[in-house]
Amino acid sequence: FLIFNFPSAVQSAENTISVSPQLVQLDLATDKSEAEYYYTNSTSQTIELTLTMNDVKELEDRGVPGLISPQESKNYKYGLSSWAKFSNNSIVIAPNETKKVIVFIDAQRLSIGGHYASVLAEVKQIDKKGPVKLRAILSSLLFVRQGNGSETEEAKVTDLKSEGSFLEFPYSFTFRLNNTGNVDLTPHGRLSIKDSFGREVAFGIVNEDSLIALPESIRKYTTKVKNKQSFIMPGLYTTTLTVKYGKKKLGTSLTTTFISTGSVPRPLFAIGIIVIVLLVAGLDRKS
Repeated sequence: FLIFNFPSAVQSAENTISVSPQLVQLDLATDKSEAEYYYTNSTSQTIELTLTMNDVKELEDRGVPGLISPQESKNYKYGLSSWAKFSNNSIVIAPNETKKVIVFIDAQRLSIGGHYASVLAEVKQIDKKGPVKLRAILSSLLFVRQGNGSETEEAKVTDLKSEGSFLEFPYSFTFRLNNTGNVDLTPHGRLSIKDSFGREVAFGIVNEDSLIALPESIRKYTTKVKNKQSFIMPGLYTTTLTVKYGKKKLGTSLTTTFISTGSVPRPLFAIGIIVIVLLVAGLDRKS
């Protein structure tokens, strides 16, 4: 048997076995307390899916969920697996067939805040004939918010840093969002770079991929810089990061300064430094 772990699809020798959607986000203040997942078998073999659920404690920078064991889940206040059940714990899917599975959530027993889990479907090949014997795991995410306005949305940004060498204007900035609330947050905002005269020379759009930070976790974000003019002078620059998050559109900001050679070509910059040094040396001799 070959064992794989894929977030959305398992590829066999012929086609794929897939799940959709990869992420379901429910706000129980407005949504029904159930989630629907669709599993499609595009292979030529009949397969069986066995469904389980694991709580998720954080998302890595590349979006991979950190699963926790059933033992750890007992003391994890953001867990979901104990308050959810499947319409079917296992299903059989024929070739080129799609089947639906519903996850029902016990909303009355769910505490205020966010609750997070990964829905896992273990794939087993029923047909013994065929070139591939499949045993794989499909994963999708289920995020649930409970509170009806009583949940806590709170965060701060730290570690605003430029990426690039001293001899070039920054091509991106990174920062970390510390989610100190009890629900997941998707930050959005703007990065503004101004020169010493207060003129904006470059900017960036924060979190264009809508990456999520889970509660009581810190996630790193990268914002690409877009220059507003083709030539940027050397000098002192100020970067201001403004971030908004949550249903209430709360805001936080951070400012830092940096010295840059601008967009002056490196050879030209090196020649300029040499000329300045020679001029200073010449003035010293004359004095």
